[in-house]
Amino acid sequence: METNTMPKTIEQIEARWLPLPPPKGACPVSGLKRSHLLLLLKRYPTRIKAANIREPGSRRGRWLIYWPSLHNFINGEAEATRHELTAGELATLPTAGGGGVH
Repeated sequence: METNTMPKTIEQIEARWLPLPPPKGACPVSGLKRSHLLLLLKRYPTRIKAANIREPGSRRGRWLIYWPSLHNFINGEAEATRHELTAGELATLPTAGGGGVH
């Protein structure tokens, strides 16, 4: 895999560090947009590991997100959400087919 391209699937993640998607772009692995990823990094700096790689003296750099930490964060949120939902709310969630249960 080239180092300057985003992986297309989870199987293609080799180094475990994902570059932040371009502006208005989404991460092909998590599906989260760049702006949402930046918001999560600000809100949960101890739960999602990230690094800003830049040249000495430079104000800008390249943000990388550690995939295992983002994956664990998403799984934790999914587990918390599952415990919060009632049976009625679960029935209204969209299914893989595109609609809620009717």
